[in-house]
Amino acid sequence: MKACKSAVLFAALLMSANGADSLADAFKGGKLNGELRSYYFNQKTGNEKADILSLAVRLSYATDFYYGFKAAVTLQSSNSPFADENAKKMFGAANGMYGPGAVLSESYISYTLSKSTLKTGRQFINMPLIRGGAGKAVIQSYEGVTLKIDEFPHTSIYAAYIEKFQKQTDGRGGAPKFEKLSGDYGYALGIVNNYFDKLSLTGAYGGIKDDFSIFYMEADFKNGFSDFNYQAAAQYQHTDYKNSALSNSNYYGVKVGAGFADFNIYLALAQIKDGTSQFGVTGGGNACTLFTSSYEHCAEYDKSKQYAIDANYNFKPLKLLAGVRYANMNYEDTDEKTEWKSVYATYFFSGALDGLFIRVLYENQNSKTNNKDEDLYIVRIAYNF
Repeated sequence: MKACKSAVLFAALLMSANGADSLADAFKGGKLNGELRSYYFNQKTGNEKADILSLAVRLSYATDFYYGFKAAVTLQSSNSPFADENAKKMFGAANGMYGPGAVLSESYISYTLSKSTLKTGRQFINMPLIRGGAGKAVIQSYEGVTLKIDEFPHTSIYAAYIEKFQKQTDGRGGAPKFEKLSGDYGYALGIVNNYFDKLSLTGAYGGIKDDFSIFYMEADFKNGFSDFNYQAAAQYQHTDYKNSALSNSNYYGVKVGAGFADFNIYLALAQIKDGTSQFGVTGGGNACTLFTSSYEHCAEYDKSKQYAIDANYNFKPLKLLAGVRYANMNYEDTDEKTEWKSVYATYFFSGALDGLFIRVLYENQNSKTNNKDEDLYIVRIAYNF
């Protein structure tokens, strides 16, 4: 991480050289924000059953700009006070919900010139192919350098170089830590263009050194008139493995949707060809990139044919969104298949409780691969301030 450390030191020296008084004003003008989370998971897989309540807090502080420079830190902490041994086993390494403790998830310095921002250090990332998962008590984070350029009309350009990754837990029942990537470093370059009215185009390339590379494309068209709206989208991804027994893979996805007033529905189809696809460079936030994803478990990226149907209604006067989703995956060349049935709802509070929301989910997974049913109940309550 020599490049990151040198960039941080250089930025710090520049800031100090401009005088302590002005630097002090940058800190005094900084902003504090955060989030409180209470996440409850209840899961039954086959004959195994467990539940867990995880309480988490995220506190972020960012200075004001000083000659284009800005510094920020974010602390995340979680605890599961009532977790028994069954909960620790089921929601530990694989699930990412049990890992009591704290981690400094962000500690970076950024420099903004015009509409371009360079950021170095620990940071949350949300860009094509690199996106931290945020569905558990703790948000995933990265250590590296990112660049976002918004200089061109209707276009955003993203670039990232990462060397370390912070999961939701350490996988051994403890708090998450920043750990080296398996392939020395990861990288990504992406572009999102909205030049054509109602059409969004995305292209991205990235990978892990000496492991794999990914090329991804997506086109998403949305339009409407009066109370009617419609959507058509397509996606393609190619995964190229460097030194692996896995076969190179391609996947294709299409999605069509329509809505009237506050009711919306879509149908998505996808096919994973030849081998196993990667859903991103790293980070669980990319897992639901495939249009045929279920609500919670996202999609499978093994050789298969898939489809998904979603219908939801937005009760705007109540600030309530509710819906159902069905996703089906058939492994090619076998009789094995998996299906997910989901019922979900999100309620946003207002007035004195503005910033508070509750999201509930029931999802059933029926897998003929291992003849195990899974029932998952989730209640997520969060308050942003």
